[in-house]
Amino acid sequence: MENSMPDTVMFPPAVIADKVEDRVLAAALVREVAAGRHPHVTLAQPLPPAARSAAETLADSLDELDRDLARLRRRHSAPTSAGGRIRLAIAEAELLGGYVRDVLQTLTSLRLVGAEVEKAGERSQPSCVDGDRIILRLQW
Repeated sequence: MENSMPDTVMFPPAVIADKVEDRVLAAALVREVAAGRHPHVTLAQPLPPAARSAAETLADSLDELDRDLARLRRRHSAPTSAGGRIRLAIAEAELLGGYVRDVLQTLTSLRLVGAEVEKAGERSQPSCVDGDRIILRLQW
């Protein structure tokens, strides 16, 4: 297991855009983890020291989200009543909203230390498109 957050994160094609706001990226990443699809990550080069802390925070937040969702779903274990399903949906939405804010702050921190967030265009199909998934590249 690596100690650093890689510079490549994959997203579903539903969030493809030429210029995407950090909030949309944060929400897409949280949705990926919530759906049980763990982002595919690779590291092409070492992270600069200034980015390491923010990248570690991002990795920790996503790990924590995964654990918190599992805990929440176990606690509510497949409610059969409509009220139970509504309560579970509300609890999940609140949890995901909090993590979107955390991931958004981390993406902002990465930008402040010089990261460029780049997203693949839908038509060009550059090397950062892999099958039906899109790779978000953070470049220094």
